[in-house]
Amino acid sequence: MIARTEQYTLLRLILGAMDESLTAAEFAVLDSRLRNDPEALNFYAQVMRMQTLLVQSREVFVPRPDEAILDDSFWAMLLDDQYKAEPVAVEQQQQKPTVVPLAEVPKPSYRVSKTPLAVAISALAAFLMLAAYVYFNP
Repeated sequence: MIARTEQYTLLRLILGAMDESLTAAEFAVLDSRLRNDPEALNFYAQVMRMQTLLVQSREVFVPRPDEAILDDSFWAMLLDDQYKAEPVAVEQQQQKPTVVPLAEVPKPSYRVSKTPLAVAISALAAFLMLAAYVYFNP
């Protein structure tokens, strides 16, 4: 029996071969594995059978444009079943809240220089004196 990781790798190669996205080296690896490993060849045959069944079933079950996939009676029956269904008990695990310690935030020092304030006040005083001079001495 093929290991799960090998199945995944082989499936990736098979699907790549189906959609023609494999490089030449990857295709050579797939070809070598299928020629030398009977289990890989069996797995390839299973994948191809599933692919064939899926393609054939799609062709059989594709509805016509005027045909509904599921009629309204199905949806009514599903809705009715939903309301009549027994409630299911779901266990909820109580988790303790994780406490994150708060980091100490350093307080910034708000040392404001008084020089710009003094300059602004003296500029305002000079402007007011100039305005008073122009107003009183036209």
